[in-house]
Amino acid sequence: MKRFKYSTKANSIGIVMGGIILSDQNFEEADAQRNMIASLGITFDGSWRNRVGGKAAKEASSLFVAYLKGKRIVQRITKNQIILKSGIVVRFGSDPDLAILSVDGRLLVAVEIKGGIDAAGALERYGAARKSFDKARKTNVRCHTVYLASCITPAVRERIEQDGLVSEIQDLLEILSNPKKAKSFLDDLFMHIVRI
Repeated sequence: MKRFKYSTKANSIGIVMGGIILSDQNFEEADAQRNMIASLGITFDGSWRNRVGGKAAKEASSLFVAYLKGKRIVQRITKNQIILKSGIVVRFGSDPDLAILSVDGRLLVAVEIKGGIDAAGALERYGAARKSFDKARKTNVRCHTVYLASCITPAVRERIEQDGLVSEIQDLLEILSNPKKAKSFLDDLFMHIVRI
């Protein structure tokens, strides 16, 4: 199956390259080599940036789990959620990436984790988070929303200010690399916002 998939991709690339060669009478072999190298570079760069984003999101989830375990307030951990002794539930999912629910199931906090580091995709990532925050605020207008992202461009900050849906912006890379910053963020979130 993989061999067929790669063969199909190679054929598609060949068709595109053939079209380029036939349409340009001045096209030389060196041009083809430069195009292939440029295409490979772009492909590898995008793939690498996506992997970094996925890894950062997993690390952030692990940080939440470790923090709550360290506080000795966990009653039970399942695949997608942590149930605290108080009855509060921390749920890991996709919309939002992390939800904190009250004892009666009300959405208290919605966290969107965006680990991508490509500045060109920053607005697109915020757009996806915005939909989640909009949905969260429709569920509970007082829901505390956290945008936890690795790449926050000036355009993203401006959009966040215009939308008014984000309660808090945090730099994901700073939180993952600075234990004091991580503790401060999590203490504030769980002690002052959720009030565990």
